Amino acid sequence: VVEAFREGKVSVCVATDVMARGMDIEGIEAVVNYDVPSKTEDYIHRIGRTGRQGANGIAFTFVSSDPQVIIVGNQTTEINEEHYIKSLSAQLAEPVFFRKVPGPWKDEAKSNEKDEKDDHAQQAVAGILVRRGVLQPDRKGHLRPTLISPNLDKRKSSHWPQKPHFATDGLKGLVLNKAGVVEELPPLRNFEEGRFEEVISRFEKKRAVKRGIALPKKKEQIWRRKKQSI
Repeated sequence: VVEAFREGKVSVCVATDVMARGMDIEGIEAVVNYDVPSKTEDYIHRIGRTGRQGANGIAFTFVSSDPQVIIVGNQTTEINEEHYIKSLSAQLAEPVFFRKVPGPWKDEAKSNEKDEKDDHAQQAVAGILVRRGVLQPDRKGHLRPTLISPNLDKRKSSHWPQKPHFATDGLKGLVLNKAGVVEELPPLRNFEEGRFEEVISRFEKKRAVKRGIALPKKKEQIWRRKKQSI
């Protein structure tokens, strides 16, 4: 297939990211990304198949405005392509221009599909916060916070997590009703174990370790107190 594409016998080649690396084919006028890669280097390699050696080229990327919820292994994760695009734009220091695909199509999920997707995401968020000790079910099965109860004594509670900061715990978006029961949960993307790219990266690292590939260790930053001159 690649040779047929290289020789011009076929005008369109549908490929995975494998095609994006190391394939030098002259005369590719356009690259179309059906999805948005979560890594900047993958995006650069993809669009680098066109406009090579000073030639003109153009790249299109389809972007969904609606986050997608998919199961990876036994984890529920979210793909947010608009977030990926904003991240790419910031890292490449290039503006991104959005245009609607011509035609009557709307980038909207059907109501029943959206409700089912939201239910999966909310169940996943509830599970994450319960495992972290941030929420706990009461006798009726309602979720209540263990952190912001007025009767909770931080010094005596054994349920208080090591880092009870709302920002780091992803609690932005948590809403309680007057009875102190959780009414709305934060988005799934607030949590590392709920982001598709983080889960995939973790799987790739585990697979590399099983194959005997040594991974670079994280550099520990050591903070030293500055000497004060008297």
